[in-house]
Parts: sequence; structure tokens; C-alpha cells
Amino acid sequence: METGSVYQKAVSEGLAWHLEDCEELHRQSERFELPPHRNELVTGDSAKVVVDYPSLGVTERVWLMVLGRMPGSDSYIGVLDNRPLFGFGLCYR
Repeated sequence: METGSVYQKAVSEGLAWHLEDCEELHRQSERFELPPHRNELVTGDSAKVVVDYPSLGVTERVWLMVLGRMPGSDSYIGVLDNRPLFGFGLCYR
């Protein structure tokens, strides 16, 4: 599917999305590299995440600015730090 037609489909149909599990992507393919410092991120750091748009059949990588860690979890809280190509409903700073 060409980028233009994906863009038109996203605009006309709305957009469902979710974050991919990058640890799982790495387990499935060693070509998907994880940064060695991913468990040491602190507020203000940047991190790249993968956003999946299942209805479009595309994924894209976007930058997040880390705001902190989720209490009692290994997960982080962050805000988008760039405008996603397909994520029209996603807000960025």
C-alpha cells in the first residue's frame, strides 16, 4: 500500500493504534535492536517506540520524552516528542 493511500485511509476511517512490545520484537528478530540503557531511562530522556496501526497494516517509530516510571512497574510514562506520520489522534508536545 502506498503512503498516500494509507494516509487517505487513516483520514477517512479514523485510526486505531497501540504500542508494540519492543522486547518481544527483539526476541522475534535480533535485527530489531534494543538500546542497552533502556532500563536506566530518567525523566527528560528520549526513547524511540513502535506504534502499530492494525487497520492500516503499518507501523512507525516515534520519539517519546520520558516523564517517569509507572509505579510498581518496569514501564515508563512519556509524551510524544515528534509528530507521527499516521497518528492523527495522537498529541505531541
